[in-house]
Amino acid sequence: MTLDTHQANAELRLVYILDTCQYCERSFSISSNLQRHVRNIHNKERPFRWPRCDRCFGQQTNLDRHLKKHDASPDLPLATMLKI
Repeated sequence: MTLDTHQANAELRLVYILDTCQYCERSFSISSNLQRHVRNIHNKERPFRWPRCDRCFGQQTNLDRHLKKHDASPDLPLATMLKI
């Protein structure tokens, strides 16, 4: 990336309209990030569950990271992973 491209991108970021969380006033430049924040942090939604240990997660990526902690041959096949 050239310096000119970097500076142009930085200027564009300054004009983003930020969405603000109504509960904690945290700001987000992407509205889907605000929606995910409200679901996971304030509404405590945890739709991704691994039945082997009954842990629940708000995002698929967090469940995927957790699965790496389990051994390579889990008691339950990955297909039994549930989205509540």
